[in-house]
Amino acid sequence: MKRWLTVLALLAGLGSSFSFAQATSPFDRYREGIKANRPEAALVRFADECGLNFKIARSHFAQLPGDEWKEVKDLSLALKDQEIDFYGTVAVWSQENSILVERWGIDLESGSEARKLFCLKDKRILFAEEVDWALVDKKSGNKPVWLGYEQRWKMKPDGKYATVLVHYVNRIEQPVPTPEPGADVPYASYVFPDVHEWADLKLPDELLK
Repeated sequence: MKRWLTVLALLAGLGSSFSFAQATSPFDRYREGIKANRPEAALVRFADECGLNFKIARSHFAQLPGDEWKEVKDLSLALKDQEIDFYGTVAVWSQENSILVERWGIDLESGSEARKLFCLKDKRILFAEEVDWALVDKKSGNKPVWLGYEQRWKMKPDGKYATVLVHYVNRIEQPVPTPEPGADVPYASYVFPDVHEWADLKLPDELLK
């Protein structure tokens, strides 16, 4: 995480102007960003909304190559220890009573990827967002493209989620028109998250130390 700190302020000012032309999937783009010391614009935005300062927050990382999370120094070598078709990564930042969680899930068999972001205070989730990407074919020429479905939620005082935003995005998270009905697109479930606190995320408590 320390390698990223020098570019956080710069990236926040430039927004999403960076592009990774060589990345073939959203997760590839994520890994390229880690290697290039460029955190995602979405992560910078989410951390600001969560009130978390990367300069003083503690950071921990883990990978899910099989059935158990394994803590690692960073995520630059993700997928190197792959054991099954599903693979996961998680980054956790904690600062006083604030926690930010970024979790990726990659299904190598179906060709789908998902990123989830959670903001917690006192281990209770305040708001969350998720993008589910799928590799689909364009009707013109059957050219494969990545199409994502983004949803954002916030927790209401009654402990229930309220939808803040729903729309489709491309590989670099730019909004795109809603596909035609019946198109081969990422599953838009409209289902609220089933997690409300840190324990529900089923992550190792060591990631908070």
